[in-house]
Parts: sequence; structure tokens; C-alpha cells
Amino acid sequence: MRGGACMTNNEELYRKIYDLRSHGIVRNQKDMVNKKHGSWYYEQKILGFNYRLNDLQAALGINQIKKLKLFIKKRHQIAKIYNELFKDNSNIETPFQIKKAFSSYHLYIIKVSNKKGFIRNAIFERLKEQGFLVNIHYIPIYKHPYYSKNFNYEDFPNSEDYYSKAISLPIYPFLEDKQIKNVVDVINNNINFQHIF
Repeated sequence: MRGGACMTNNEELYRKIYDLRSHGIVRNQKDMVNKKHGSWYYEQKILGFNYRLNDLQAALGINQIKKLKLFIKKRHQIAKIYNELFKDNSNIETPFQIKKAFSSYHLYIIKVSNKKGFIRNAIFERLKEQGFLVNIHYIPIYKHPYYSKNFNYEDFPNSEDYYSKAISLPIYPFLEDKQIKNVVDVINNNINFQHIF
């Protein structure tokens, strides 16, 4: 089980998350139904989960938060380099960013045209072969076995189109310019690769 951190400015949502994170157990008397017990007493109000961070994870998380602005700044620099290196390649669509929003660039997802020489699956496998940490974010929910019986793929043409073209490229704060250029070179020069997909 993994732990994590949540942020919200919604008091009601905060209370719900707080209760769910530790088996639905509360220790604060004002949140209890049965209030006349000793200081040792706790109650399980709802069926919750074991989603608490351990002390080591929490300490690491607090330390990482101090570096957050630096990490986001570095991710923006990497995204800018990617954008510049892809600007003359009409077969690659870089992430769209509206002016009123500010992305942390948690992911840098390109869309590949799937035209001759720029087939997503072939590019993905080539990048993996070269040792680059790429992924596909995200597989549509209706494609997972748990949900697939209830959905028709044809009802989701935009999801199908996105899923057939998307590749998440490496974008972590310590990614070096040379590594970025190597990733882009594999993609931009992919026209010469064998396409068996």
C-alpha cells in the first residue's frame, strides 16, 4: 500500500479524507458518537482505508515540498526545450497550455500523427530499446477488464484517438539537455525505422 499527500481548501472534503485515511477511525472526542469514555477511547465512524504516510515517507515529503518551486521551474525549462526541438516536426503535437493556466508539467505528453514514419507504437518501442523511461498515460478506463463489458469503444472516438497517439516523455528535474535531445532525435528520425506495429 502506498501513502500520499492531498491538498484541498474544501473543509468538508478535508474532513472526509482525514477520516478515510486511517480506517475511518477518529480520536478527537468532538467527532465521536459515544463521548463518555476515557482518553484512550477511539471510534470507527466509517469503513476507511490504511492510507497514512509512515514517518519516513512524511519526512521525505516535507523535504521535497521545500524543493517544489525549483522542480516546477526545471520542468518548465525541459518542456520549453522539448517544444523548441519539436517545433518543425508536423507529425508531433506537443502539450497544449492555455494562457490562464499554469502547469506543473507532471507529465509531458506528445501526440504522434500515426502517419508513415511516425507510428506511435514503433516510436514507443524504439525509445524503450534506447533506455528511455517512456509511458502511455492513460489507458482509457473502458479498456480495462473490470469495466470493458459495459462499454462500446466506438462511443469514445476522442479517447480512442488520444490513446492511439499519446506518449509520455521523460520530464524529471534532473534530466539533462543532452538526454532531452537524444529522446527527440529518436522521435524526429524515426522515419527510417522498421514499422511492424
